[in-house]
Amino acid sequence: ISCHTQDFQSNPVVTSASVGGDTGAYYPPYIFDPQNAGEIIVGTCRMWSGPSTGGSFTVLSHSFETGGDGICTGGEINLVRSFAAGVLDPSTGLSNVLYVGTDGYGPLIPTVPPGGHIWVSTNVAGGLSTWVDQTGSINPNNFPVSGIAMDTSDTQGLTAYVGIMGFSTASFPTSHLWKTTNGGASWTDFSGNLPDAPVNAVVVDPTKTGFPGRVYAATDVGVFWSFTAAPTWEELGPAPNSGQAGYLPNVAVTAL
Repeated sequence: ISCHTQDFQSNPVVTSASVGGDTGAYYPPYIFDPQNAGEIIVGTCRMWSGPSTGGSFTVLSHSFETGGDGICTGGEINLVRSFAAGVLDPSTGLSNVLYVGTDGYGPLIPTVPPGGHIWVSTNVAGGLSTWVDQTGSINPNNFPVSGIAMDTSDTQGLTAYVGIMGFSTASFPTSHLWKTTNGGASWTDFSGNLPDAPVNAVVVDPTKTGFPGRVYAATDVGVFWSFTAAPTWEELGPAPNSGQAGYLPNVAVTAL
């Protein structure tokens, strides 16, 4: 009860000034770098990395809206919605592979430029020009790319899963879960028997000796899992041997 909003106002770790004057989404995505917990990765309409204690941040990409280097106003369509990082770069001690998904308004609100893109750099240390738009044809309706997870059992960082929001209709067919094994150069529809509902988040429990890998998808109608070898989805229930029966609630799940 003694924890107040004003208690957090004096020592922000990241401000607009930290990231070149950028304004991002209302809830800008950020993570600790999986290769170095002393570093934070933040998304605006471009990617930034800096110390988790606050300080000077380094820009990692051009704007995903314009391809240029202007300040992000926060009004861009392609604000960063989701991202995943991994694979140690020995020269920097930081993640050298990044997958980024951007926001989008869907097919009923056409925008210029269209949203819902997936950008990939497999050599972040190589500079801003290393990013490639790898969206291809997997999001023709420009829905938000709401979840990305890398499979860490692939030590090169080329295997990842992408979740896409929206609902499928006859006019706007939509697959909600995609997999790549080559850094986004091509994609496999991993939706399988998933319900036709927005996928809001994705995580991967990687393959280990004696244990197959699993991928988990948080949707608007609960959480589902599949082995990573092929898309055969089951609704997620309580842990085995927990003594609990049934499934997790059939509700919108926004994070995993």
